[in-house]
Amino acid sequence: MLALNLLRRLGRDESGNIIAIGAAALPMLVGSAALAVDTIQLSLSKRELQRAADSGAIAGAYALAQNRIDEQIEASVVRDLGNNPHPSLTDDPAVVRGARAGYDKTVHVRLTAEQTLPFMNMFTRRPSRISAQATAAIVSQGRYCMVSLYDGTEAGITLGGNATVTLGCGMITNSRAASAITTGGARSYIVATPVGAVGGLDGESNTFRGDTRLLPYTTPQDDPFADVPNPDTSACTNPVDLVVDGNATIAAGSCLSSLTVKPSGSLTVTGSGPVTVYGGDVDIKGDVGMASGSQGVTLVMTGPETSNGSVQAGTMTMASQANLSLTPPSEGDYAGLVFYRDRRAGYSAIKVRGGASSMLKGAFYAATSDFDYAGNSGFQAECLQMVGQRIRFTGTSDLLNECPADSDTSPVSRNIVRLVE
Repeated sequence: MLALNLLRRLGRDESGNIIAIGAAALPMLVGSAALAVDTIQLSLSKRELQRAADSGAIAGAYALAQNRIDEQIEASVVRDLGNNPHPSLTDDPAVVRGARAGYDKTVHVRLTAEQTLPFMNMFTRRPSRISAQATAAIVSQGRYCMVSLYDGTEAGITLGGNATVTLGCGMITNSRAASAITTGGARSYIVATPVGAVGGLDGESNTFRGDTRLLPYTTPQDDPFADVPNPDTSACTNPVDLVVDGNATIAAGSCLSSLTVKPSGSLTVTGSGPVTVYGGDVDIKGDVGMASGSQGVTLVMTGPETSNGSVQAGTMTMASQANLSLTPPSEGDYAGLVFYRDRRAGYSAIKVRGGASSMLKGAFYAATSDFDYAGNSGFQAECLQMVGQRIRFTGTSDLLNECPADSDTSPVSRNIVRLVE
């Protein structure tokens, strides 16, 4: 009887139950914690692998943009992977280039790795397999014929007065201003596409009309003519000032200390190649053209070198009554360039006034100069390009610039590399 009563009291006693429940639940708690740790570790490894795949795809796309062959593209991916931490790969990276995700030029990278997880490995007896893939594409951001390399905080391209600009291409500036492209007159507006800027663009204003596509806060535009070599001045041993007040002829390859074409003057360039102006200014108020059979002429401005490596080049002014009818060469160092001012020269303002008799074609390049342009409704341009610091359209200038498919020159194509998958 005593033993039975003891058992009954023990059955009704609830003290110490929590210990039994805790002991029973302890394996579950430990297992959940271990599983959470393994899951976090697996997620971090997956993220690390994905980051490596993204970086590798971008590296491969940059190699593709440089016209590398398949082996070089794969080597670029492998080299980039070596610079980024990631789990050990089980296989060589799969690198495939071609059309993908709606883009013609892409590089797709797939990585596979294994990760040993302490808790899961007790049950699976093998490492967990993870993979990551990424696709980077060469994306076209349009074709540009007005390029402002100015990277300050003021507007890079401005329209003043009643200037209007209609382009068969785009314009872009490296200006970091909140409004990197501005207009100052009630009638001023721009019709161009795309319009890009490192800074902002006021899409709510009346500045941009038509089907203009705005690309604010984009990446900076590189100098499209950065690879053009410094001018050859070996022919500039005895340059002379040339003042044209009637009919005059010079040969391509000539070197002048300055060039002035008066309103009654007419200068004809024979042959093909550069006409170099060494140290002095260019002032065109009359006609400058090419002889029949010439294959392209570039007006080059340079000068003597200084002790700090710069050159003493002059500036250029083209009056509204001027008629500059030069066609740029289609090949060679100055391909596409009708005007080139040495990039080593100091600041200058290039003034171009387009009159009714003017026909400009090709690229005007002056990396350290501003362009001040003014014209009238009769001014014609065929794939005219301006590449310099700030570009200003002033007065009542109306610029209609078209680039036909058979033109001797073409706008600057701008491509960027972007992850698309």
